[in-house]
Amino acid sequence: MRIVHVTDTINENIGGPPFAITQLAVATAQTGRAGAEILAFDLPGFGQPLPTSPQVPVALFQPFRPYLWGFSRPYAKRLRQAAQDPEVIFHLHAIWRVPTVTASRLARSRHLPCVISPRGTLDPWSLAHRGARKKMVWRLLVQPVLRRANVLCATSRQEAENIARLVPNVPIALIPNGVHLPPRTSAGPTRSSRTALYLSRIAPNKGLQNLLQAWARVKPREWSLKVAGPDENGHLALCQRAVQELGLEKSVSFLGPVHGRKKWETFGNADLFILPTLGENFGQVVLEALACGLPVITTRRAPWEELVPRRCGWWIEAGVEPLVQALGEALEQEAELPRMGARGRALVEEKYTWPRIALEMISVYQWVAGSGPRPACLLS
Repeated sequence: MRIVHVTDTINENIGGPPFAITQLAVATAQTGRAGAEILAFDLPGFGQPLPTSPQVPVALFQPFRPYLWGFSRPYAKRLRQAAQDPEVIFHLHAIWRVPTVTASRLARSRHLPCVISPRGTLDPWSLAHRGARKKMVWRLLVQPVLRRANVLCATSRQEAENIARLVPNVPIALIPNGVHLPPRTSAGPTRSSRTALYLSRIAPNKGLQNLLQAWARVKPREWSLKVAGPDENGHLALCQRAVQELGLEKSVSFLGPVHGRKKWETFGNADLFILPTLGENFGQVVLEALACGLPVITTRRAPWEELVPRRCGWWIEAGVEPLVQALGEALEQEAELPRMGARGRALVEEKYTWPRIALEMISVYQWVAGSGPRPACLLS
């Protein structure tokens, strides 16, 4: 069994999906039960393609412009070569690109299994973005592709519900993303100041403007807010202007994109993680923050209701006022924050490590290939 992952890109500044896709491919290959390779496009201006491992070859292609309708002859040739293997399973990620449609049609014509992970592209916020164009593409290309899938993979129950409303009668597997646990860090010297961290794309749907307004309202003494992540379509300039207008220059700083070791060091230097998002199908950075032992504040637009019963964070409504309240509670419980972070890491160890997630994904691959029983992660 060989899994060919097809996606638009694995460039590092795109967001969470490239990290999840590359790590999933590596983790499933490391089980020894399936081979894996990745076919993707190298998009200029979005950072470097993410590394994988020697077990997972990656073929990168250059798309024509405009990319939404673009096509690559070398990609099509490589796709046809992969389809010659009768044991191949195509795993398609995201849905709004012609290469994904091409892979789906080829899988159908060769009678090969096809698994699709929408990765948030069917969430309400995503569908509303450039909605008029997407309605046309949905009817002509995307909906037929999804209906032909052997199984659709959701990373959260919230995403599964969104998928089921739009694509009924197609099996849905609920498999979250995973994370590699960083080493535990020993307690360092007591710091005189504390750090709250935002780490994600700096984009309108991430709610950073709400966080800045809330931070100005709370004005926490001896705390700083670090903002890390790549700019998207000039939204960074708007946030920097807001910092100046709110008089936050001394307590808010922008770090730019952070990747690899620098990203984990940034998590390690923080005391609290905040993702004030307006829409997430999963929220990979929340998982990474928990893995690093950070308590988390995020909104109900991200599927992290576990934060409350596991006592490792706050799950709040989106907006300025809920952020003000959550920040106030976090500051009042400053001594409790390390214990909350420890409970969050325990949650990750229990449910979200890549070896565990890889075995669930393998069970889905075996089922669609006709070589395994119905997997437990398949929703009724």
